[in-house]
Amino acid sequence: MDQLIGNSRAKQYLEKMIKTEHLGHALIFAGPRGVGKFHFALALAKQLAGPHDIHVCTPEGKGAVHTIDSLRHVGFEVALSAHAGERKIFILDVADRMHPSAASALLKTLEEPTPGALLILVTARRDRILPTLLSRAPTLYFQPLRAEEIAAYLRIDLELAEQARGSLARAKRLIERKGVPLSLATLFEKKNGDAIYASAEELAACFEEKEPYLLLEEIDDWMEEALFLFQGLCRSPKEEFQKREVQKVFQRTREAIASHSKLAHCFEFMLLKLQELALDPSYLG
Repeated sequence: MDQLIGNSRAKQYLEKMIKTEHLGHALIFAGPRGVGKFHFALALAKQLAGPHDIHVCTPEGKGAVHTIDSLRHVGFEVALSAHAGERKIFILDVADRMHPSAASALLKTLEEPTPGALLILVTARRDRILPTLLSRAPTLYFQPLRAEEIAAYLRIDLELAEQARGSLARAKRLIERKGVPLSLATLFEKKNGDAIYASAEELAACFEEKEPYLLLEEIDDWMEEALFLFQGLCRSPKEEFQKREVQKVFQRTREAIASHSKLAHCFEFMLLKLQELALDPSYLG
């Protein structure tokens, strides 16, 4: 774990658990996106088991969810580990994206702890996980990274690292000059539909190669950053009202993306609506 950046308390806690062999049968790694939760889970797994005994489960299909079949399979593999006499690690990435029936299947597995098996649920939205699941495993909270840590790790200026607001993933996107600064900073200069559509195409190109579950994760993160930047650009005295209205636009956009609409069309709708809000005198107060 020495190569991992930040979250020294989480690192010390995990190292102590390994040393004392008090890992239990399940853990929840919770915290903001881009702070290294999955990498910590993988590093822990590598210290405990061989490469063939580490299983990473990600949301599946166009719906980008953990399905009942996939988690029943996890339960089957967990049961086998007891008979094989080998330690097996199961990492459920983006664990909050779980079909209710799949959550029930996972709950059954957690209710029957199996020696030699460890399940790690990784999530940026702990509030979306069923309370019955949360009660079956302790939560290890991960914090945003310090700007100094990001700057040293990526060898970038401290000023740029501060813009990442604790997320290594966001810092990497800023370095690539993709996403929010590129598409929203020029929003008020692009008045005609053709220019807005060009921005939407450009923004869609940043996400279109992603796996479905990563797409929704990164778009959620992008929207958080976009809301922060949009409010800074508008400087509206009606801040709370402004925030709610922008969040409504983002929610409608996200729903359209989740229903598999064309990304460019979804972002075009979003940019046009944001421009309307930004240029509306009554909205700005």
